[in-house]
Amino acid sequence: MSALSGAPEPAGRRPGRARAAGLALAGLVGLSLLLGLSCGSAGCEAGALPQALGWAGEGPEAALTQAIVERLRLPRVLAGFAVGGLLALAGALMQLLLRNPLADPYVLGVSGGASLGAVLALGYGLGGLALGVSAWGGAALSLLLLLLIGRQGLRGLGLGEAAEAPSRLLLSGVLLAAGWQALITLSLALAPEARLRGMLFWLIGELSGAEPWAPALAVLALATAAATALGAPLKVMLLGDARAQSLGVPVRKLRLALCLLGAACTAVAVTTAGALGFVGLLVPHGLRLLLGADPRRLLPACALAGGSVVVLADTLARSLLAPAQLPVGALLSLLGVPLFLLLLMRGEGRPSGAAPADEPAPPAAEAVDPGSAGKEYLAHGTFEAVEAGESFESAEAVEAVEVVDAAATPRLQARALDLGHPGRPLLRGLDLSLRPGERWALLGPNGAGKTTLLQALAGLRPPQAGQLELAGRPLADWPLREAACLRGLLPQQPLVPAGLRVDEAVLLGRHPHRDAAVRDTPADWAATAAALQRLGLAALAGRRLDELSGGERQRVALAGLLAQDPLLWLLDEPLAALDLPQQQRLLDLLRERADAGRSLMASFHDPSQAARWASHALLLAPDGRWQAGPAEEVLRAETLSALYGHPLRLLATPQGPVFVPA
Repeated sequence: MSALSGAPEPAGRRPGRARAAGLALAGLVGLSLLLGLSCGSAGCEAGALPQALGWAGEGPEAALTQAIVERLRLPRVLAGFAVGGLLALAGALMQLLLRNPLADPYVLGVSGGASLGAVLALGYGLGGLALGVSAWGGAALSLLLLLLIGRQGLRGLGLGEAAEAPSRLLLSGVLLAAGWQALITLSLALAPEARLRGMLFWLIGELSGAEPWAPALAVLALATAAATALGAPLKVMLLGDARAQSLGVPVRKLRLALCLLGAACTAVAVTTAGALGFVGLLVPHGLRLLLGADPRRLLPACALAGGSVVVLADTLARSLLAPAQLPVGALLSLLGVPLFLLLLMRGEGRPSGAAPADEPAPPAAEAVDPGSAGKEYLAHGTFEAVEAGESFESAEAVEAVEVVDAAATPRLQARALDLGHPGRPLLRGLDLSLRPGERWALLGPNGAGKTTLLQALAGLRPPQAGQLELAGRPLADWPLREAACLRGLLPQQPLVPAGLRVDEAVLLGRHPHRDAAVRDTPADWAATAAALQRLGLAALAGRRLDELSGGERQRVALAGLLAQDPLLWLLDEPLAALDLPQQQRLLDLLRERADAGRSLMASFHDPSQAARWASHALLLAPDGRWQAGPAEEVLRAETLSALYGHPLRLLATPQGPVFVPA
């Protein structure tokens, strides 16, 4: 029976607020459609809509009003709603994809390709179907180039670090957008003067010629349904690629789906009405303040609110200087600048995952050269201090130390495992078995490959050679969701998504235990509440992650792993940012989970803490050698002195061994 059951539901849930926001959104949609159909360059009349529907009035005046509404205003309102919804939805998708709330629908350069195609068509005097085909062709070409140039960013957890993937993709889009903009400028410079005005109006966004609107509205409906269906795994991706994939989310496929869906929405919107600015930037921001960061609510709300905003802006553009009409794209930009500045002043402009201004980023790890201290590492299984220049035994001559309980089936087993980066090997020939109840401490100098090993053991990074088995089955053969029920990973420096509450972040640990289409169950919330209580976070359940200190965020990440409660726990520096009392409480918690039959491996920087906590230890050297075995046999002063290239002395205390610099 799980230790996490039977707890009350967290106090952070606020269904009443969500319902109120939903009603307000429905009212906004209705108001925008009503004003859009009732007002225009011919003036605003309260009876225009009833007359158009045949509910009031007869005669020539009513017939004229009906013709204006049905033939002019209705297509324009529907086109504006579709375009605004597509842009807002695309903006929210891009912000999720790039983990940056400053991203907008045009950031990947697809709109630039569509704009170039449309400008070329207008320059040659083409319109209608030819204009749409040309814009679509430019968007398709831009998307193809993006997939070719930015494939490493879409790959994410491949050879590059996951944290760098959004930056690579963003850079690819920025480069494409710059190239398209240069070609657009050149086309405008060479265009005939008689056609220049139409080209400029199209570039700044115009709904007067937005035809046809039906395809755009259909794409909006399909894209909203698809995005909402992906809401649950998208919410897990807010925690970062490593944590998301360890929870059973297919990160690479999902990132590609986001890119394609966002690009398609942008291409349809730009092809229909040109480039309308700020909708995809402002609407997701405002709704995130009201509804939170949950994509299951945020994405459909963006589609509805974005459409309403564009319809209202277009109504204003048609009514301000009637009968003259302002370009809606220019009006949106004028209104968007002060609104976006207001959001920035409220602190919503900080990129997702960034630390608050009063918390400096941790320094980059520096690799340690063991040779600089006059020490060398012996082969697999032993480390000994030797004088510089002395010879040492070959890897084949020394066997790895491995003491296991033969009666216990290994939960995770590595055979002849090689790990590394291109041109830089990290670990050679690792043989390791993690059994139920064992507590493994992972130690080594900075840059020795501790994080790489934990990612490989979690199945997030393929080994260069060797085999990994989880519960007696090759790790690569496990479906992601089933593997996530067996093993969990606490990444180093978890991301801090903007707008995500503490209880929501912990609840995401339950993702592999339920079907993606099923909403959060009472059992999930009970497990979440129990994890929050165990980590001392119950009072913070309704707080936002970006309002917490570094230590509180680390405890939230640990609570998420506790809610997941896998059989195998892999923890990358779990004590980071925690004060001393919290460190001891966490180590006690990890002992409890091991006593309950869980297998644990955690990386440490302090060998004293590792020696007092661990039953087994694995030491990694920067040159690829390793030593594994029972903690009392591996964690010795001479061994650690050779490992770190600095003499250490062992002090025996009633609380356990303590290693101090000699």
